[in-house]
Amino acid sequence: MFGQDIDPLADSIPPRYAYESDEEDEFADYPVSSSVTAPEVEVKIALGNGSEAVVGQTLIIASGEVGAVWARGAKLGVQTGQVSVDKHAIGLVFRPSWVASSVIVSEALTRLPVWAMHAYAEAVLNRWKPSKVIIIDGYSTATYISAASIPYHEAPLRYLHSSFLKSDLKALSSLAPFEPPNLLQSTAAAFLSILALPPQSAKTDGFAILIPSPRAPRPTPQSFDRSESAGDEASFASLTSLSSLEGSEGWDPSVVHAAHHALQVSAGCKESMAWLEQGENNGGQAQVRRRVLEVGGSMYI
Repeated sequence: MFGQDIDPLADSIPPRYAYESDEEDEFADYPVSSSVTAPEVEVKIALGNGSEAVVGQTLIIASGEVGAVWARGAKLGVQTGQVSVDKHAIGLVFRPSWVASSVIVSEALTRLPVWAMHAYAEAVLNRWKPSKVIIIDGYSTATYISAASIPYHEAPLRYLHSSFLKSDLKALSSLAPFEPPNLLQSTAAAFLSILALPPQSAKTDGFAILIPSPRAPRPTPQSFDRSESAGDEASFASLTSLSSLEGSEGWDPSVVHAAHHALQVSAGCKESMAWLEQGENNGGQAQVRRRVLEVGGSMYI
């Protein structure tokens, strides 16, 4: 080691060849990194006869699993259209009687990959051109970072908004902000990111109501996780088909009730319409589902 050109005041240790050399010091043929081009996304919006997109009104988007849970008890009526991404049914369009808004139940059957979220959100906003977008989505209390630990049963509804509106003051009274450094990585984030930047920020206000969940969020799929194409039959499917989806018991009905009330206040509903829990709405089918795994009088584990 003596006699070698080594600076004793250097910030890092001498390279290994200053001590010894062997075949591990040879550079291997590592693969060269290359940029990956995002695939093209085809978004199609099909609306039934007499149900064209009403431009300039409030648009309600119920996203993900909790969006499907809310939609089953929200009396949305008959489906009037569908938003398809690469021939997959992503958004189910409704026009309920209790609110002067279109409602899109998003990703209830098929989840969007990250590379398709922005194109989907942009196509929806360009078609409806809403004055305001209200989003119902969820957040995980298991991964939420806060100054003090908050158990799930005490976790509040949280909100995100692209601009502050006086009309939301009453709705915000029972909600807590979704604070940094927490991140929202669902399709709701794609909508809010578009609404927060010009020129869309000058035309449309965004408001997201986030319902707490005790489970950690599932990783976003790399591709579509269902292979079914969006045919005519799927275009007019009712929300009763969503009752078989797994995992809907993970959402506190009382919190979904509160989120529904905040949505009605933010949307300016003149008449209040109560949200019905699935078990109340379908004659106890929710209780039947919990007993499916009972074998011989005991719970099969």
